[in-house]
Amino acid sequence: FQPNLITTQNPWGEGLIGLIISKIIKCNFLPQLHTDITSHYWLKRKPLLRAIRKTTSIFVLKKSKIIRLVSNSQKKKIAKYLLISKTKLKVVPVAITLKENNKKYINYPKNKEDLNRKTILFIGRFDEVKDLNLWVETAKQINSIFPKVVFKMIGNGPQFDEIKLKVDKLNLTESFTFTGAIPSIEINEHFTKNTILLLTSHYEGFGRVLVEAMSNKIPCISTECTGPNDIIVNKKSGYIIKERKPTIIANACCKLIKDKNLYEKMSKNSYLKFKNNFEFKKISDNYVQLLLEGANLN
Repeated sequence: FQPNLITTQNPWGEGLIGLIISKIIKCNFLPQLHTDITSHYWLKRKPLLRAIRKTTSIFVLKKSKIIRLVSNSQKKKIAKYLLISKTKLKVVPVAITLKENNKKYINYPKNKEDLNRKTILFIGRFDEVKDLNLWVETAKQINSIFPKVVFKMIGNGPQFDEIKLKVDKLNLTESFTFTGAIPSIEINEHFTKNTILLLTSHYEGFGRVLVEAMSNKIPCISTECTGPNDIIVNKKSGYIIKERKPTIIANACCKLIKDKNLYEKMSKNSYLKFKNNFEFKKISDNYVQLLLEGANLN
Protein backbone atom coordinates (compact mmCIF):
# COMPACT_ATOMS: atom_id res chain seq x y z
CA PHE A 1 0.00 0.00 0.00
CA GLN A 2 1.43 3.36 -1.09
CA PRO A 3 -0.54 6.46 0.02
CA ASN A 4 -0.60 9.55 -2.16
CA LEU A 5 -1.00 11.94 0.76
CA ILE A 6 -0.34 12.19 4.49
CA THR A 7 -2.21 14.91 6.39
CA THR A 8 -1.97 15.89 10.05
CA GLN A 9 -4.17 18.08 12.25
CA ASN A 10 -1.23 20.21 13.41
CA PRO A 11 2.26 21.06 12.13
CA TRP A 12 4.09 20.15 15.36
CA GLY A 13 4.40 16.70 16.98
CA GLU A 14 2.45 14.50 14.61
CA GLY A 15 3.10 17.09 11.89
CA LEU A 16 6.86 16.61 12.12
CA ILE A 17 6.41 12.83 12.13
CA GLY A 18 4.07 13.05 9.13
CA LEU A 19 6.58 15.17 7.22
CA ILE A 20 9.41 12.71 7.91
CA ILE A 21 7.33 9.68 6.90
CA SER A 22 6.20 11.43 3.70
CA LYS A 23 9.85 11.99 2.76
CA ILE A 24 10.75 8.38 3.48
CA ILE A 25 7.92 6.80 1.48
CA LYS A 26 7.91 9.62 -1.11
CA CYS A 27 4.32 10.82 -0.92
CA ASN A 28 2.79 14.26 -0.57
CA PHE A 29 2.22 15.93 2.81
CA LEU A 30 -0.48 18.39 3.94
CA PRO A 31 -0.24 19.85 7.46
CA GLN A 32 -3.27 21.60 8.95
CA LEU A 33 -3.22 24.54 11.34
CA HIS A 34 -6.30 25.38 13.42
CA THR A 35 -4.88 27.91 15.89
CA ASP A 36 -3.05 31.23 15.71
CA ILE A 37 0.59 30.43 16.42
CA THR A 38 1.51 34.07 15.73
CA SER A 39 -0.45 35.22 18.79
CA HIS A 40 1.52 36.45 21.80
CA TYR A 41 -1.20 35.02 24.06
CA TRP A 42 -0.93 31.58 22.47
CA LEU A 43 2.81 31.57 23.13
CA LYS A 44 2.72 32.86 26.70
CA ARG A 45 0.30 30.25 28.09
CA LYS A 46 2.99 27.52 28.15
CA PRO A 47 6.08 29.41 26.99
CA LEU A 48 8.60 26.57 26.68
CA LEU A 49 6.21 24.03 25.15
CA ARG A 50 4.64 26.56 22.81
CA ALA A 51 8.05 27.91 21.75
CA ILE A 52 9.07 24.39 20.76
CA ARG A 53 5.77 23.89 18.94
CA LYS A 54 6.10 27.20 17.11
CA THR A 55 9.67 26.46 16.01
CA THR A 56 8.66 22.98 14.84
CA SER A 57 5.61 24.41 13.06
CA ILE A 58 7.65 26.98 11.15
CA PHE A 59 10.06 24.27 10.01
CA VAL A 60 7.25 21.91 8.93
CA LEU A 61 5.19 24.62 7.22
CA LYS A 62 8.15 25.94 5.26
CA LYS A 63 8.96 22.39 4.09
CA SER A 64 5.36 21.79 2.95
CA LYS A 65 4.02 22.46 -0.55
CA ILE A 66 0.43 22.90 0.58
CA ILE A 67 -1.06 23.91 3.97
CA ARG A 68 -4.64 23.94 5.21
CA LEU A 69 -5.72 26.92 7.36
CA VAL A 70 -9.20 27.64 8.74
CA SER A 71 -9.57 31.39 8.10
CA ASN A 72 -8.37 34.09 5.73
CA SER A 73 -7.29 36.24 8.66
CA GLN A 74 -5.07 33.38 9.80
CA LYS A 75 -3.70 33.11 6.25
CA LYS A 76 -2.68 36.77 6.20
CA LYS A 77 -0.86 36.43 9.52
CA ILE A 78 0.99 33.25 8.56
CA ALA A 79 2.06 34.77 5.25
CA LYS A 80 3.17 38.03 6.87
CA TYR A 81 4.88 36.89 10.06
CA LEU A 82 6.26 33.51 8.98
CA LEU A 83 7.10 34.64 5.42
CA ILE A 84 5.30 31.71 3.80
CA SER A 85 4.00 32.09 0.25
CA LYS A 86 0.23 32.64 0.09
CA THR A 87 0.05 30.24 -2.85
CA LYS A 88 0.76 27.36 -0.46
CA LEU A 89 -1.90 28.45 2.02
CA LYS A 90 -5.39 27.02 1.41
CA VAL A 91 -8.35 28.10 3.52
CA VAL A 92 -11.07 25.59 4.38
CA PRO A 93 -13.11 26.62 7.46
CA VAL A 94 -14.16 24.24 10.21
CA ALA A 95 -17.50 22.54 9.52
CA ILE A 96 -20.11 22.42 12.25
CA THR A 97 -21.99 19.21 12.94
CA LEU A 98 -24.97 20.74 14.71
CA LYS A 99 -28.15 20.30 12.73
CA GLU A 100 -30.07 23.45 11.92
CA ASN A 101 -32.71 23.99 14.54
CA ASN A 102 -36.22 23.81 13.11
CA LYS A 103 -37.66 25.76 16.03
CA LYS A 104 -38.33 29.39 15.35
CA TYR A 105 -35.78 31.54 17.16
CA ILE A 106 -36.98 33.64 20.04
CA ASN A 107 -39.13 36.61 18.96
CA TYR A 108 -38.00 40.10 19.80
CA PRO A 109 -40.08 41.37 22.75
CA LYS A 110 -42.75 43.92 21.90
CA ASN A 111 -43.14 45.23 25.44
CA LYS A 112 -40.49 47.74 26.47
CA GLU A 113 -40.32 46.15 29.91
CA ASP A 114 -39.16 42.92 28.28
CA LEU A 115 -36.13 44.62 26.72
CA ASN A 116 -34.29 43.94 29.97
CA ARG A 117 -35.02 40.22 29.85
CA LYS A 118 -32.67 39.37 26.99
CA THR A 119 -29.74 37.01 27.45
CA ILE A 120 -26.07 37.42 26.62
CA LEU A 121 -24.48 34.02 26.03
CA PHE A 122 -21.01 32.52 26.28
CA ILE A 123 -20.22 28.94 25.25
CA GLY A 124 -16.69 27.64 25.58
CA ARG A 125 -13.82 26.75 27.83
CA PHE A 126 -13.20 28.80 30.97
CA ASP A 127 -9.62 29.55 30.09
CA GLU A 128 -7.28 32.54 30.08
CA VAL A 129 -7.36 32.74 26.29
CA LYS A 130 -11.11 33.52 26.38
CA ASP A 131 -10.48 36.57 28.61
CA LEU A 132 -13.62 35.97 30.63
CA ASN A 133 -12.61 38.68 33.08
CA LEU A 134 -13.26 41.13 30.24
CA TRP A 135 -16.54 39.28 29.49
CA VAL A 136 -17.73 39.74 33.09
CA GLU A 137 -16.61 43.38 33.19
CA THR A 138 -18.61 43.95 30.02
CA ALA A 139 -21.61 42.29 31.67
CA LYS A 140 -21.26 44.74 34.56
CA GLN A 141 -21.53 47.64 32.13
CA ILE A 142 -24.59 46.15 30.43
CA ASN A 143 -26.21 45.42 33.79
CA SER A 144 -25.92 49.08 34.77
CA ILE A 145 -28.09 49.98 31.76
CA PHE A 146 -30.32 46.92 31.47
CA PRO A 147 -30.45 45.38 34.97
CA LYS A 148 -32.79 42.56 33.95
CA VAL A 149 -30.57 41.14 31.21
CA VAL A 150 -29.49 37.56 31.96
CA PHE A 151 -25.89 36.43 31.41
CA LYS A 152 -25.52 32.73 30.71
CA MET A 153 -22.11 31.06 30.67
CA ILE A 154 -21.90 27.49 29.39
CA GLY A 155 -18.75 25.45 29.81
CA ASN A 156 -16.04 24.51 32.27
CA GLY A 157 -12.30 24.88 32.67
CA PRO A 158 -9.47 26.03 34.93
CA GLN A 159 -10.91 29.53 35.45
CA PHE A 160 -14.46 28.42 36.30
CA ASP A 161 -14.22 29.13 40.06
CA GLU A 162 -12.27 32.35 39.50
CA ILE A 163 -14.93 33.75 37.16
CA LYS A 164 -17.77 32.78 39.51
CA LEU A 165 -15.94 34.56 42.35
CA LYS A 166 -15.50 37.68 40.21
CA VAL A 167 -19.24 37.67 39.43
CA ASP A 168 -19.97 37.49 43.16
CA LYS A 169 -17.59 40.36 43.95
CA LEU A 170 -19.28 42.55 41.33
CA ASN A 171 -22.71 41.77 42.87
CA LEU A 172 -23.92 40.18 39.64
CA THR A 173 -24.79 36.74 41.01
CA GLU A 174 -28.55 37.12 40.49
CA SER A 175 -28.03 38.08 36.84
CA PHE A 176 -25.72 35.15 35.99
CA THR A 177 -26.38 31.50 35.19
CA PHE A 178 -23.54 28.97 35.08
CA THR A 179 -24.54 25.65 33.54
CA GLY A 180 -21.18 23.91 33.52
CA ALA A 181 -20.29 21.72 30.55
CA ILE A 182 -23.22 20.40 28.50
CA PRO A 183 -23.51 17.68 25.81
CA SER A 184 -23.14 19.10 22.28
CA ILE A 185 -26.59 17.74 21.44
CA GLU A 186 -28.08 20.32 23.83
CA ILE A 187 -26.35 23.39 22.42
CA ASN A 188 -29.12 24.31 19.98
CA GLU A 189 -31.61 24.43 22.83
CA HIS A 190 -29.64 27.25 24.43
CA PHE A 191 -29.23 29.16 21.19
CA THR A 192 -32.98 29.28 20.67
CA LYS A 193 -33.47 30.86 24.06
CA ASN A 194 -30.85 33.59 23.78
CA THR A 195 -30.27 36.66 21.75
CA ILE A 196 -26.60 37.57 21.55
CA LEU A 197 -23.46 35.44 21.59
CA LEU A 198 -20.47 37.31 23.00
CA LEU A 199 -16.79 36.32 22.67
CA THR A 200 -13.94 38.30 24.22
CA SER A 201 -11.05 35.97 23.30
CA HIS A 202 -7.43 37.01 22.93
CA TYR A 203 -7.20 34.71 19.90
CA GLU A 204 -9.33 32.23 17.97
CA GLY A 205 -8.00 30.18 15.07
CA PHE A 206 -11.56 30.03 13.78
CA GLY A 207 -14.43 30.48 16.25
CA ARG A 208 -16.80 27.60 15.50
CA VAL A 209 -19.29 28.59 18.21
CA LEU A 210 -20.01 31.76 16.22
CA VAL A 211 -21.05 29.71 13.20
CA GLU A 212 -23.20 27.48 15.41
CA ALA A 213 -24.96 30.57 16.75
CA MET A 214 -25.44 32.08 13.29
CA SER A 215 -27.00 28.84 12.05
CA ASN A 216 -29.70 29.60 14.64
CA LYS A 217 -30.07 33.25 13.56
CA ILE A 218 -28.23 34.58 16.60
CA PRO A 219 -26.20 37.78 16.03
CA CYS A 220 -22.68 37.64 17.43
CA ILE A 221 -20.24 40.11 18.92
CA SER A 222 -16.54 39.33 19.20
CA THR A 223 -13.29 41.05 19.94
CA GLU A 224 -10.91 41.17 17.00
CA CYS A 225 -8.93 37.94 17.39
CA THR A 226 -8.19 36.42 13.95
CA GLY A 227 -10.84 33.76 13.16
CA PRO A 228 -14.02 35.76 13.95
CA ASN A 229 -13.03 38.35 11.33
CA ASP A 230 -13.90 35.76 8.66
CA ILE A 231 -17.21 34.89 10.27
CA ILE A 232 -18.80 38.16 11.39
CA VAL A 233 -19.40 40.93 8.87
CA ASN A 234 -18.88 43.98 11.08
CA LYS A 235 -21.99 46.16 11.51
CA LYS A 236 -23.95 43.87 9.20
CA SER A 237 -24.26 40.46 10.87
CA GLY A 238 -22.75 41.46 14.22
CA TYR A 239 -19.84 43.43 15.58
CA ILE A 240 -16.06 43.00 15.58
CA ILE A 241 -14.64 45.11 18.41
CA LYS A 242 -11.03 46.27 18.03
CA GLU A 243 -10.61 47.94 21.43
CA ARG A 244 -10.63 45.57 24.38
CA LYS A 245 -12.63 47.90 26.63
CA PRO A 246 -15.77 46.80 28.54
CA THR A 247 -17.61 50.05 27.79
CA ILE A 248 -17.11 49.73 24.04
CA ILE A 249 -18.08 46.05 23.91
CA ALA A 250 -21.10 46.73 26.13
CA ASN A 251 -22.19 49.56 23.85
CA ALA A 252 -22.38 47.15 20.91
CA CYS A 253 -24.41 44.68 22.96
CA CYS A 254 -26.79 47.42 24.11
CA LYS A 255 -27.42 48.50 20.52
CA LEU A 256 -28.79 45.04 19.74
CA ILE A 257 -30.73 44.84 23.00
CA LYS A 258 -32.63 48.08 22.48
CA ASP A 259 -32.96 48.34 18.68
CA LYS A 260 -35.56 45.92 17.31
CA ASN A 261 -34.88 46.65 13.64
CA LEU A 262 -31.13 46.37 14.03
CA TYR A 263 -31.43 43.07 15.86
CA GLU A 264 -33.74 41.58 13.23
CA LYS A 265 -31.50 42.79 10.40
CA MET A 266 -28.38 41.29 11.95
CA SER A 267 -30.23 38.09 12.79
CA LYS A 268 -31.18 37.59 9.14
CA ASN A 269 -27.72 38.55 7.90
CA SER A 270 -26.11 36.12 10.34
CA TYR A 271 -28.14 33.25 8.98
CA LEU A 272 -27.44 34.25 5.37
CA LYS A 273 -23.71 34.34 6.12
CA PHE A 274 -23.97 30.83 7.53
CA LYS A 275 -25.97 29.51 4.56
CA ASN A 276 -23.66 31.08 1.99
CA ASN A 277 -20.34 30.23 3.56
CA PHE A 278 -20.46 27.61 6.28
CA GLU A 279 -22.97 24.90 5.47
CA PHE A 280 -21.57 21.43 6.14
CA LYS A 281 -21.85 20.14 2.57
CA LYS A 282 -20.07 23.12 1.06
CA ILE A 283 -17.18 22.93 3.51
CA SER A 284 -16.89 19.14 3.29
CA ASP A 285 -16.81 19.35 -0.52
CA ASN A 286 -14.06 21.98 -0.34
CA TYR A 287 -12.13 19.83 2.11
CA VAL A 288 -12.30 16.81 -0.20
CA GLN A 289 -11.09 18.96 -3.09
CA LEU A 290 -8.18 20.14 -0.96
CA LEU A 291 -7.18 16.56 -0.15
CA LEU A 292 -7.33 15.65 -3.83
CA GLU A 293 -5.21 18.69 -4.71
CA GLY A 294 -2.68 17.67 -2.09
CA ALA A 295 -2.60 14.07 -3.29
CA ASN A 296 -2.00 15.11 -6.90
CA LEU A 297 0.85 17.56 -6.30
CA ASN A 298 4.02 16.84 -8.26
